[in-house]
Amino acid sequence: MKLDSLKPLLSGHYILNPIACLLYVILRCLEPFCGWLFPGEECQISWRDFELLSFLVIVLAVKNRKWKPASWQEIASMVFLFSKIANFVLFARSDLRLGLIYLIICIVLFLLFPEPSYSGPDEVFFFRGPALDDALRDNPSVTWLVEFYAPWCPPCVRFAPTFAELSLRYNHSHLRFGKLDVGKYPIVAEKHRVDGSAISKQLPSLILFEGGKETKRRPLVDRRGVITPYTFTEVNIERDFKLTELKKSAEDRQKLEEKNSKKNKNKED
Repeated sequence: MKLDSLKPLLSGHYILNPIACLLYVILRCLEPFCGWLFPGEECQISWRDFELLSFLVIVLAVKNRKWKPASWQEIASMVFLFSKIANFVLFARSDLRLGLIYLIICIVLFLLFPEPSYSGPDEVFFFRGPALDDALRDNPSVTWLVEFYAPWCPPCVRFAPTFAELSLRYNHSHLRFGKLDVGKYPIVAEKHRVDGSAISKQLPSLILFEGGKETKRRPLVDRRGVITPYTFTEVNIERDFKLTELKKSAEDRQKLEEKNSKKNKNKED
């Protein structure tokens, strides 16, 4: 694990969310909070609380038995989600008002302290409006690997460092990396059959354009609209999109163009 990938731990998102995940236990076991919020009850986790937590752990394990997280951020996100659900149920069972207050706290955390976005180096071009279609039409000799994303989408935020790293490694004048915000440009996203709605399971989507036309995408979507889950890791993307071969092909095209250019120049001389 690279040290740079641990820098987000210093952000408000990764400081405050663990506190929110442990809030019921903290308030239930520590005086004077216990006496204020749970009058007439002992300041400790009850057997009923333990049963509910055990049930949620089992549900989490069963639901994600085939899950293959791409990063520690993805694991943390899943832990935060289920822990907050458990806290909400525990608070609401004790007092519905406490459950509603906790729900409001979670919403505020989501809005004010989202997952920190990537701010490191990259070789990614951000398309605006019809610029993607213009690039594909005007210069089909360039191969494009384009990510369709949304800034509010946690999987997209977590995928950003991986995509940036791939762009730095494979970028070439004939092999370019791009991004398009489906929230800002929904018409373009719809044209390329990417669902940009808040409940979309297609984000992020990677589409490879060769010769100005789509040749490959992940995740796959069949004719019925069924989406095949995809794990966005460097290894998977390098393998499935054959990035090493694409870069070699791009380098060969550049050499051929340079050779033809020299020939034409010699003829003119």
